[in-house]
Amino acid sequence: MKTKTKVYSNASQNVLANTRVVLRQGFTMIELLVVLVIIALTSSFVGPNLWNSYEKSSQRAVVQQFMSELNDMRLDAYKQGEVIELGRKKAAQLMTVTDDLPTVPAGWVIEKSDPLRFLPNGVTNGGQYRFKSVNRRWLLDIKPLDGSYTITLL
Repeated sequence: MKTKTKVYSNASQNVLANTRVVLRQGFTMIELLVVLVIIALTSSFVGPNLWNSYEKSSQRAVVQQFMSELNDMRLDAYKQGEVIELGRKKAAQLMTVTDDLPTVPAGWVIEKSDPLRFLPNGVTNGGQYRFKSVNRRWLLDIKPLDGSYTITLL
């Protein structure tokens, strides 16, 4: 059996040694532009929604802070053993009456339907506060008795 062997001359080996295989490195300009356009389109859809979510959560935090301060007043009524009432102009005996609601940022408007009363035993009569911010309206609904609450975007 005969085997074929190829014999290369010295000259052909030098030509092969000087020839380099060029590997493609990096991205072309078109590929980079396509990726940048995709990123720009995605951010144009997502960006405004993220900003609205941030505004909404910061406004909700203001309403929660307001309710936290009302809960502090409720605790004060319990500790002092007296009734605290918010939103009534005339004072009654054995009752601390105040119109000083917890503060909210400038530009916000608070509407209250009925006076809110905290009794010394920790019970409240409940009620609703409506908040108007610059671009949203919120409802704080305080349940009677235990004072649990819900915050709703209107």
